[in-house]
Amino acid sequence: MVNGRRIPNIEMLNSEIAAWESEYNSQRKCIDWQFTTEDARVKLRMLHPVFQVSWCSRATLIF
Repeated sequence: MVNGRRIPNIEMLNSEIAAWESEYNSQRKCIDWQFTTEDARVKLRMLHPVFQVSWCSRATLIF
């Protein structure tokens, strides 16, 4: 259902998607990045862990 109505066939669905896509893309929304590299490292440290390598042991994972 789209806006409370059924799309009866694939051709109409493709037409609706094309119209939505065209309208959406014409709005030209921009991303305003607010992160510095250091802020990103702090906020995303669980996604990008740092490996500490010692000369006498295996690498250890630091969170």
